Amino acid sequence: KKIVLISQHCKCASCKNTLEIVDFDHIDGNSSNNLASNCQALCPNCHAKKTRKTKNEENKLSQILRKIKNI
Repeated sequence: KKIVLISQHCKCASCKNTLEIVDFDHIDGNSSNNLASNCQALCPNCHAKKTRKTKNEENKLSQILRKIKNI
C-alpha cells in the first residue's frame, strides 16, 4: 500500500486530488491479486464511482446473456 501511495504522490489515481482518506482498489477486480501494478489508491468518491460502473456493466452483461438464452 505504501508503494502505491508513494508512486501516486498521495493523489487519487482517478481525479488526482490529494488523498485524505484512501480506498485501495484492485484494478482487475481480483482481490487476491495484490501486485502493486494491480492496485491503485482512490478517494472514496472515485472508488464508489468505479464500483458502481463495474456493477452496472455486470448487470448489462447479465441482461444480454439472459436474452441470448431466451432466443
